[in-house]
Amino acid sequence: MPDNLHCTSHVATERDTMKKKKKKKKGFMSSVLLQLHGDRMRPVGYFSGKLDPVAAGLPHCLRVVAAAEQAVMASREFVGYSDMTLMVPHTVSMILQEQKTSHLSTARWLRYHTILLDMPNITVKRCTVLNPATLFLKEEDGEEHHCCLTALKQICTPRPDISDTLLENSEHILFVDGSAFRDPQTGLNKVGYAVTTELETLTSGTLPSNVLAAEL
Repeated sequence: MPDNLHCTSHVATERDTMKKKKKKKKGFMSSVLLQLHGDRMRPVGYFSGKLDPVAAGLPHCLRVVAAAEQAVMASREFVGYSDMTLMVPHTVSMILQEQKTSHLSTARWLRYHTILLDMPNITVKRCTVLNPATLFLKEEDGEEHHCCLTALKQICTPRPDISDTLLENSEHILFVDGSAFRDPQTGLNKVGYAVTTELETLTSGTLPSNVLAAEL
């Protein structure tokens, strides 16, 4: 699924305003640098590059962050350190400011954050109009509107049933046990569990037959 980016950059003079449109498809980033000519933008440069293996394996919204950083760096030789506004269809700023995920190492997160959010000449905004780069995509390359933070939370949470919220009865002492045996008639595993205190059973039930005893 492609990660489409629309980048607008302004160089030193108002007359030479430049614009960059970018998309990422199948692990590759491609972008077009445009310059204001009269009342329209015209292409003056084309860029492409392959995302590194780590970035290519990230969840979709995080790949957009990686592609955005690569788009900025690809145009650095032409734009320099002049003011540049990066228009993206994803909430890149919120992802870097609020999302906590183990998919990004500290060094990689710091690099993305520094280039996209800390550089004084870079402004990242979410694109609210049609990105012309999407006009070059195939029908199957489209994507539905979604909330990046919600999508990443669903994808990056290893155990949705585990929360980091403090329990109200955290001082209680609980015991957890489970057992598994093979049914001689069906050949399937019978797996069960129980959660108890010293005096009573709080909950018990069965588990799927593919659960191993070592996992209980």
